[in-house]
Amino acid sequence: MQCIIPIAGPDFYSPDYGIKPLFEVDGVPLLYKSVTSRPWWDAGIVTDKDLIFALKESNHLSQFKSQLLDWFPRCRVITYSEFTTGALGSCFGAIPLLRDDDLLCIDLVDILYSMGINQMLHYFDLLTGSCVGLVPFFHSQDPCFSYLKVNEKLEICSVSEKSVTSCKASVGTYIFRNPQTFILGVYSSFTGRYLPPYITSVLNALVQQDLRILAVPVDEPNPLSLIFH
Repeated sequence: MQCIIPIAGPDFYSPDYGIKPLFEVDGVPLLYKSVTSRPWWDAGIVTDKDLIFALKESNHLSQFKSQLLDWFPRCRVITYSEFTTGALGSCFGAIPLLRDDDLLCIDLVDILYSMGINQMLHYFDLLTGSCVGLVPFFHSQDPCFSYLKVNEKLEICSVSEKSVTSCKASVGTYIFRNPQTFILGVYSSFTGRYLPPYITSVLNALVQQDLRILAVPVDEPNPLSLIFH
């Protein structure tokens, strides 16, 4: 599996917290802790050579990029000179770097969680059948998150951004069967000439084409993103 991690937004740095991905959680930088605690990292399904980071040029980029390459020396980095339209725009520039036949994960890496490896492998097996995507979730009612409306089979019917339409909140990790599925959703989500800011627009575009995306539960969610709000 390959993984795009978009951290090119205006919240990359703040006077209160410094460089957000380097903010320490239990003595470990948030970004490193998030990436290396994912079940696919533990299982060796994702290694540093599978990571693509989307960054924006800033006064703090050199310091951060040096640390990033110390942690993940084989990762790839794309850098924008200006802010993109949002997380989706930041991921868009990574499309030429993707391998055609591998699973694609987009991870916002600001919520910690766990998932058993066998459970993860079961979900990944579903992506070889009629399912084209997976969205891990936890239970919440906080309007800071995106929410999944699902049917009795946990198939996603719609996703709302920053609006509590259910009790199932996305953890900000989105897994697609392959890059082609993601690209289909990207192009289907265009509104006129403009790309919407959120990954959730891609999910809604795919669901509207009657493609099957499953909501999958996680264990021990820790929504660290709330610290920065």
